[in-house]
Amino acid sequence: MEYQRIREIIHVNTDDFYASVIRIKDPSLRRRPVVVGYLSGRGAVVAASYEARETGVRPGVTTSQARRLCPEAAFVQADWNLFRRASGALFSVVDRYSPLVEPAGLDEGFLDYTGCAALFGAARDTAWSLQREIAKRFSLSISLGLGANKLVSRIASRAAKRGGLVDVPPGTERQFLAGFPVGWLPGVGEAWSATFAALGVATIGTLADIPDPLVAHVFGSRGRVLAVRARGIDNRPVVPGNGRQALERVEAHVTFEDDVICADYLDAQLYALAEQLGRKLRRLAGGARRIDLRLTYTDGYCAAHAASMPQPTALDRDIYREARVLLKRAFNRRVKVRALSLAVPSAAPFVEQGDLFLPERRKLAGLYQACDAIRDKHGEGRILQFGKTFRYSSQR
Repeated sequence: MEYQRIREIIHVNTDDFYASVIRIKDPSLRRRPVVVGYLSGRGAVVAASYEARETGVRPGVTTSQARRLCPEAAFVQADWNLFRRASGALFSVVDRYSPLVEPAGLDEGFLDYTGCAALFGAARDTAWSLQREIAKRFSLSISLGLGANKLVSRIASRAAKRGGLVDVPPGTERQFLAGFPVGWLPGVGEAWSATFAALGVATIGTLADIPDPLVAHVFGSRGRVLAVRARGIDNRPVVPGNGRQALERVEAHVTFEDDVICADYLDAQLYALAEQLGRKLRRLAGGARRIDLRLTYTDGYCAAHAASMPQPTALDRDIYREARVLLKRAFNRRVKVRALSLAVPSAAPFVEQGDLFLPERRKLAGLYQACDAIRDKHGEGRILQFGKTFRYSSQR
């Protein structure tokens, strides 16, 4: 019988990352609530410190709403270059403890510690050492979760907030997860939470106890996956990132001058954002493995959805196709929309090649690069796409 080593996965989750980085840059803000976002009148909040969140400020509300809720807060323009540098410094420490480190955003990631105990000692001791080193070097607090898979370690780090460590022994995963709200399960967003609540499924343990045939009948294939995860089963590997550039966040955002409710108009704006995103990725020689869509309604409600791409890509068409599916899922309320954003949370170096790089894709990539060159030379608005036809305007 082949021996199978029990995995040891550490999830590193930075506490109050964006506000903490701002406070490191400006120590005078340490005694004030901090709100990070886009500071125009209809701009949205990106992150808020714990103190600001206690007053009701949350990501997605407008900065004007946030000012009314927390007038004593310091409002700081989002500086993604600063956040990326801070994230790179954070992961430069994490990377020393394992060759398998997977960033899950600028402020969190997974570390596969399996087999590393011979070099650095027990996983729990290493986690504490990592926490102390990051606090000493960068004045950042991190919460840590230790488990036999990515799912359990991630929920453990959330349970460890703020600045703690939760270690889940092998074999106790289902018992550990059972009491947490079902909304803590990764992949359960607002829509799934509402569905589960309507059926009386309040905790992860309740979902785990539902028989598989019933789960499949009521919730479909996606619900079946969530039920398996609710039992603490997750065989996904930790996929290492590609250095600091793998942490590059690429985003395109629009805040509408007037709130909108027209689906066709939103679809057109989505294509424009996909074009912007594709152009930024090509400039980085990067590819999108995942895209995040956020739709902000007038009443402050945010619908956020994400999708993994079938293959990494920087083609506008591919990004738009996946984003359009997300938009249909997000735009499901009879409420006007204030803002729309599309983001790639961690663009990695990428070049389309090999069997995946078919002649059609090669031509399309060349077309987009030519469009980029024209826009760089003559400015935005020189090329518009209608369906599958590009038109170039020679008027200045």
